[in-house]
Order: sequence, then structure tokens, then C-alpha cells
Amino acid sequence: MKISGVKTFIEEARKKDEKTKKKYLYVASSIATIIVIALWIFYLNITVPAVQDETATSTRDNATSTLNYIPTTNENANQNSFFKIFGDGLDKVTSGAASGISGLWNNVTNWSVNAWNAVQGTFQKTNTFNVQNTQTETATTSSPSPIPPTALP
Repeated sequence: MKISGVKTFIEEARKKDEKTKKKYLYVASSIATIIVIALWIFYLNITVPAVQDETATSTRDNATSTLNYIPTTNENANQNSFFKIFGDGLDKVTSGAASGISGLWNNVTNWSVNAWNAVQGTFQKTNTFNVQNTQTETATTSSPSPIPPTALP
């Protein structure tokens, strides 16, 4: 497809109704996601070295690094495949997330219990006021003099 064909397609897509635009969006997003995941898996299969088991380590020459060893049998290759490594990692992440969520829930419940106890303690407090007579015996006990009325304009 030429560049001008892509430009024409984009211009025509802009003129379409919203329902068709959403379909284009879903299809393009799905294709892009599949491409990215496929490239990621391909990259991991190339760069992640196969790890050998303990029995193979004892039989190999010590000068050869275990990271450079690539198993020759299909059994060893399948043992350390991408999906096995991915599954093991997923198990660790989910178990870690579960324990983290459990710890977070315990912290939230402890905090809420402490907050509720503090609120209850605040409402259960009572205040006492002592009013003392501050007037001395020399003060007059007569009522104040009345204020004369003022005429308003």
C-alpha cells in the first residue's frame, strides 16, 4: 500500500460515522497489540538464555558458562520455555499481590477501628464549667441607666 493510499483511507475514515470509527479503532488497537506482544515474545525467546539443571552442570566442562549452555533435547528446551517462565513469574506476582492486598486490608481495618474508637472517645467526653462570682462587694447591684431614644431621619 502506498503512502497516498494510506492518506486516502484516513481521509475517508474521518468522514465516516462514529460507529464505523469505533470499529476502526478496535481493529487497529487489536492489531497493534498483537504485533507488540509477538515482538516481545520473539525478543524474549532470543535474549533469555536457557538455564540448565543441576545434572547437566556436573557433566559439562567448568570453563563453559551455564548461561551460554543451550539444551539440545526437546525435553530440556520445553522445560524452560517462555510460557513456563512466564507462568512461574505470574504465580509469584499473583501470590505477592494477594499477600500485599491482605496486608493492606489489615492496615485499613486496624486504622478504621482506631479511628472509630477515637471518634467514640470524643463523643463520650464531657466538659465541666465552673462559674465563679467575680463581682466584689463594692460593685453596685442597681440596673444600668436606660439609653435615651434617638430620632431617626
